[in-house]
Amino acid sequence: MKIEIVLKDSKNKLVSAASEDDLCVLSFKKRYQLNDFYEVKVSEYPCYLVVQMDPILNPTLLYMSKKVWQYKIPFSLERHTALPDGAFCGEHHYVCVRKASETEITEYRNLAYNPHDQKDASGGYPHVSANAETRGEEPFLAKNVIDGYLANNNHGKFPFQSWGIDAKDNAELKLDFGRQVNIDKIGILLRADYPHDSYWTQINVSYSNGDDQKINLIKTNKIQYFKVNEATVKYLKLNNLKRDKTSDPGTFPSLSQLVVLGKNKLQ
Repeated sequence: MKIEIVLKDSKNKLVSAASEDDLCVLSFKKRYQLNDFYEVKVSEYPCYLVVQMDPILNPTLLYMSKKVWQYKIPFSLERHTALPDGAFCGEHHYVCVRKASETEITEYRNLAYNPHDQKDASGGYPHVSANAETRGEEPFLAKNVIDGYLANNNHGKFPFQSWGIDAKDNAELKLDFGRQVNIDKIGILLRADYPHDSYWTQINVSYSNGDDQKINLIKTNKIQYFKVNEATVKYLKLNNLKRDKTSDPGTFPSLSQLVVLGKNKLQ
């Protein structure tokens, strides 16, 4: 499979590029500019890739649903960010994209994990979206719940990013796998910056196959796991979030991490 990595600027002008079979590395010396973006192009799709767009980010198994996946450089102008210090900074850069092995594709794992997810859908999966995100700020975007970081005893900038629901009673989060997967367990890690935070006593999980599952939660800083009747789904939604009624109205329920265990469905 031919893999091409292309870096472009805000005017769609080529900055740097590399192309190889099965494994492609792009390394160069230049500072990123505002609105720079990558395009990862493949000759065969849909496909599974292992991507690493910055040395600070962990290599990630990504399902690519189309020929080109666009990755926007997280060039934040906000005071607080959801990425570690040094990510996408400096002059020296390293990007690696390779074809995933059969073992990586078929192993039992957390199918939700994707520290390369972005706010907007890009054709790379898994992808998270929500109908409410606190003030639209990076530390509270929905994508934070699948980045793999488990620090949850505070709130705000890295490593305490989370999904903030902007005080909306109808808040809903969708995890889209982009293809059919087999799942059997989900994990919920509540943000536990108590007493600043409240928590949800119950949430509903709606699956793309039409099933619904009510999950009862307790006030804890640990991941709470729940068995799922083995299901084949393309996406799931967290909705009908029931806030603890004994909490102060000024406190904030929030989700730090969502884990979904299972395997890719073999075609």
